[in-house]
Amino acid sequence: MEISMKKFTADCLEPVCAKRIRQDGSADCVIPDLLPDAAELVYVTGSALIRSKDLSEGAASVELNVAAQAVFAPEGGGALGCVELNIPVSLRLEDENINSDCRCMADYRLVSLEGKLLNPRKILVKADVSADISCWAESALELTEDTEDGGSGLNTLCTSVTLTPVKCVSEKTFVLTDEHMIPADRPAAEAIIGQSVTLTPEDLKIAGTKLIIKGTAKAKLLLSAADGSEMPLEFSVPFSQICETGTQCAEAVCTACVVPSGAYFELLRESEGRTVTAEIHAVAQFLCREKLTVPLLSDAYSNLHELTVSRSERAFPTVEREMTLRCNLEAAIETPYEARSVIAAEALAGPAEAEGSALRVPVSVSILYVDADGSRRLQKKRLTAELSCACAENETAEVTNVSVGEMFCVASGRAIELRAPVEAKALAVCEQKTECISGIERSEGRRGDVRELPSAVLVKVNGRGELWEAAKRYCSTVEAIRAVNSLEEDCEPAGERLLVPKVIT
Repeated sequence: MEISMKKFTADCLEPVCAKRIRQDGSADCVIPDLLPDAAELVYVTGSALIRSKDLSEGAASVELNVAAQAVFAPEGGGALGCVELNIPVSLRLEDENINSDCRCMADYRLVSLEGKLLNPRKILVKADVSADISCWAESALELTEDTEDGGSGLNTLCTSVTLTPVKCVSEKTFVLTDEHMIPADRPAAEAIIGQSVTLTPEDLKIAGTKLIIKGTAKAKLLLSAADGSEMPLEFSVPFSQICETGTQCAEAVCTACVVPSGAYFELLRESEGRTVTAEIHAVAQFLCREKLTVPLLSDAYSNLHELTVSRSERAFPTVEREMTLRCNLEAAIETPYEARSVIAAEALAGPAEAEGSALRVPVSVSILYVDADGSRRLQKKRLTAELSCACAENETAEVTNVSVGEMFCVASGRAIELRAPVEAKALAVCEQKTECISGIERSEGRRGDVRELPSAVLVKVNGRGELWEAAKRYCSTVEAIRAVNSLEEDCEPAGERLLVPKVIT
């Protein structure tokens, strides 16, 4: 006879596939006739902008556009010139289980930008992008929490397990606008010749079905000044977005990646080159895991009948805790020319890789500096930031965000001293393996060993687990053992000898 089982069910999303994809793209540009010939390419900057995400049968496609600016020194000297390039980058994840009903997250980063002067009138720029793309499908978490059989001597052991199933994968688009004044101690600007933007989520809070994402958009501009010099301009625009999750989570672990889809910076002419307007279009992609304490039927026996118990082992990736990891990136970057001053610097952080108890983050650094002769020079360097990650042996670090803070660069002879804070947010995830009962069949015949067992026996018991095992072995019940030994419900035996009576009911 099959015993009816009481099931715990909860809607969730299960991973269909996930992959890190590295893809590059390139574009060339002819310098407009109004600009002079280029003598040397001195700086390349830009941002990777998301254009679209598309799900079809068997594939997820993400289209990006790297909006780049190539800054060059003209022949014969003078102010730096700039040309803009749009570099398309296509990312594609293929899997037979992907379909149009899936949810998709694309967390990508611009890893490097490299430029080359092909001839005095033509510039080539190559962009390298790394993306973590994941697809999710609707599913249901189902576990056996108890039996629905109320009698016939069936005894059940119910425990609980804490899980963090994914409940929501979604996104929201938004727009930021701001105006920023150029400090009075700096010259007025003539033109914007370089720009990049990054958006960093810093604080996530769940409130009912709403997720509140707070963070900062950081803009880095390179300006051509009225006095013929170049100057950097950096400013931040805070953002706060209320996103609908579509699910009620009492307690949740949420992660987000916020990426730009457009970035527009202009000098207000009526401000005489002293005000920059910013319009940043962005997409906030977010994933919410609900913390659930799930009841679980872990064992069962009968004092009257033989039972055939079917068990299954399940593995659940479970978030143990959230981590914020920090380190200072410091380096003395050698230069082929004596460095007099630093004009601008930019760092592109690549995807983090776990190595033992550390996270290693590749950082591509570009520094525009002035040498002793007054010429502008570009120095590039690939560095590695190492962040200590205190994960337990059974845990892995799931990195959700990496950012490089404000860079401090000082010219020092034939080197540039660099210092920058690096921060990574990560989840400590363990694969929780749980054995649970999936089915029980009860025979019509009586349990064969009942008559052979003594009516009572003294057993040394240490802990609740051994108490259950003693009751199961000697045809008793936990309640009967507690009653005959005057043990309160909250009292846990600690190595004492207990009387275990035989109970045939």
